[in-house]
Parts: sequence; C-alpha cells; structure tokens
Amino acid sequence: MTIRSARPTMAAAAYRAAVAEATAAGTSFGDIDSASLNLTAQVTSRFVEKIEVAGGLVVITYGGAADRKLNGQQVALVPGLLPGGDVVWTCGLAAVPDGVTAAVRAHRQYTNVPEKYLPSACRGK
Repeated sequence: MTIRSARPTMAAAAYRAAVAEATAAGTSFGDIDSASLNLTAQVTSRFVEKIEVAGGLVVITYGGAADRKLNGQQVALVPGLLPGGDVVWTCGLAAVPDGVTAAVRAHRQYTNVPEKYLPSACRGK
C-alpha cells in the first residue's frame, strides 16, 4: 500500500481507520500497534519520514521536504472512546473533548512539534 498526501495528518488516514477497526473488533488501545495491524504502508508524503502505531496512537515523524526545524519532530494522533464506543481523535496538543476516554493520559508528551507549526486543529486551547 502506498499512501500519498501533502498533509502529514491526511497521510495518516489509513492508520486511523485501521486503529478504529481494531477497536471496533474488541482490541484494546494498548494492544494496537503497527505490527498487530499488519501496517506495512509506504508513506510518500514529501513531509513525512514515517508513520507508526503504538498503544493505539498514530505517530507521524516529519522528514523529507519538511522544514529543517521539523525534521525528526513528531505529532501524535490520539484515539479515544465516546460513551457509545465510537472512536474520536485528538491531534497533537489539542485538548481531549469532554466525555472522551483517551487511549493515554498526558497525551501531549507524544507531540514535540512546536505549537506554531501544528495545524490549528492540533494546537492547545
């Protein structure tokens, strides 16, 4: 599978879908990683070095044509569950919405991209 996207968070769409499917099948976030999902996708975004799944989190590592200040930096997409069982996502430094049980506590520690370089939906509020 080859994933093409100019926007790193869009390049992770297949990973987010795989995590949501695994959760719907009854797998806990802690047991979801790239290996368990058989994700061997080659990402061809000009700005992404790699995308990995660990503990349900989708972690995007910038590289390639990304600004040199971002090379090697990461932004995490954090899954969470609504009371009805639907998976919702929190990006980077954004606050987890009320009523959502996130896959990890203190999710902001998994994003080290400076806030000013994050998409607006991924910034802290």
